[in-house]
Amino acid sequence: DVLVVTAGCLVSMLEREQLDLRLFCTIVVDECHHTTGGHNYMLVLKEVESEGLLTKLGPRILGLTASPVSANTFKAAKTKLENLCAIFGAGILYPDV
Repeated sequence: DVLVVTAGCLVSMLEREQLDLRLFCTIVVDECHHTTGGHNYMLVLKEVESEGLLTKLGPRILGLTASPVSANTFKAAKTKLENLCAIFGAGILYPDV
């Protein structure tokens, strides 16, 4: 089964206890560069973490974005990208060019 919802809808369903994240094997976050500050994506990730689901038994999280960061310098972009990866506990996959 597949459930497609906005981050806001997912947060609302979790708050009302209409959904249990343990039922999912994968959570796909499109436009994951928005997982900063108080965005609903961040609230979902915090819920996953607070439920202790960031284990091999919990859902895998796939964050997708075509524009991970915007910055004026390479150093600033690298720092922002490292921070984004830290949020997901992830690495970066990219094609060889």
